Amino acid sequence: MKIRKPKTLFSVFLPSPFTGLAEHAEMAGKLVHRLRDAVEAFCDGDQGRVRELEDEVSREEHRIDVRKREIRENLPKGVFLPVDRSDLLAFLKPQDSIADFAEDVVHIMSLRPGKVPEEIRKGLSELVDAVVRTVDAYVEMVDKLSRVAKFSFRGKDIAQVMEEISRVEELEHETDIIEMSLGRKIFAAEGEIGPAGVYHLSELAKAIGEVANNAARAADRLRTMISRR
Repeated sequence: MKIRKPKTLFSVFLPSPFTGLAEHAEMAGKLVHRLRDAVEAFCDGDQGRVRELEDEVSREEHRIDVRKREIRENLPKGVFLPVDRSDLLAFLKPQDSIADFAEDVVHIMSLRPGKVPEEIRKGLSELVDAVVRTVDAYVEMVDKLSRVAKFSFRGKDIAQVMEEISRVEELEHETDIIEMSLGRKIFAAEGEIGPAGVYHLSELAKAIGEVANNAARAADRLRTMISRR
């Protein structure tokens, strides 16, 4: 016989770990929004502004890392967690990678002044907008999860979270399509930007896409976590 974990006691006597996860996700989401400014500065050839943003993003990513460690250290052990502790930690890892890759994106921009043809500039802006939409949907999903957890995961609420998981994955798929289209434009522009430019912009597009990929990975971890309850 499977022994169910007491969930109402958790909500009464212990702080929900999902509150911290939602705060962490919101911090990562705000950081991702900074990518719009970074892409604009990079495409304008304003490397001074790119480096300023790199410093700002790095400091914020550090704060997000600190919050992640606090969540890990404060997770209770034993029967009072509403889900498995290992599942929570597995969920937190790709969520934290959202901010990690956002930091990587701005760092890649800082490495080499951008010579960005107009079509590629439009593609980069479109890609970042798609990533922001994906991460915004992800943050809303985690916020919904934190509110659902207060009521011990009622069936109707869980169904809504599952729908939001699918929405994040759909948006991430749309991001993949935009990234592939941008990749073709980058290689087509080799005569204008040179082999080094192709490599640099390809790595940049890949890193931007990884921000959305990690939101989708975290959403999939959440599906697994809920399904195991």
